[in-house]
Amino acid sequence: MNNPPYRLAHSGVTIDLLHPQLDRILLTDIAHHLALLCRFGGACDAFYSVAQHCCLVATLAERAGELPAVVQWAAVHDAPEYVLDDVGTPIKHLMRASGDETYDRLHAIWDGAIAQRFGLRQFQARVKFYDTAALLIERRDNGPHGISDDEFLGRDSAPWRAAVGATPRIVPWVTSRAERNFLRLCARLELAQ
Repeated sequence: MNNPPYRLAHSGVTIDLLHPQLDRILLTDIAHHLALLCRFGGACDAFYSVAQHCCLVATLAERAGELPAVVQWAAVHDAPEYVLDDVGTPIKHLMRASGDETYDRLHAIWDGAIAQRFGLRQFQARVKFYDTAALLIERRDNGPHGISDDEFLGRDSAPWRAAVGATPRIVPWVTSRAERNFLRLCARLELAQ
């Protein structure tokens, strides 16, 4: 392959996928790209963005009384997808089963770069609980439907049921609102542009 692994961001910034440059990681690009990425590979009742998902995960963490640093990480936990795209879990499992860890390695590189860019600590394990709760809320309100939560997760969904049952129904935001709300959340959480 002669072409280096670059992507062009919405702002026009060129992104090196293997060697992130911190000054090229822009919150406005992250917000714009995530607002246009659909969760569940589009298998939902209505378009539901990764940006709105990030806002939901951060809200769940905040309502649970998590430390501000955990809530900050929750807000940007899927930020690497602005350059790597939202690869569905079944595809990730297939890649791992065949020994292909490329996506996982790239995600780790970008998690580290985003944490460094915004001065954050990574809280993957703590945020994963809220990420899974958000997934179940999203399924409840917007699909995909057809199988139980236990089947969908491949494990018992009981640990997340209290968080799911206590939340109001979500209504998918249009992309411009998702972008705007993501940026507002990041400003409130003091994630500097």
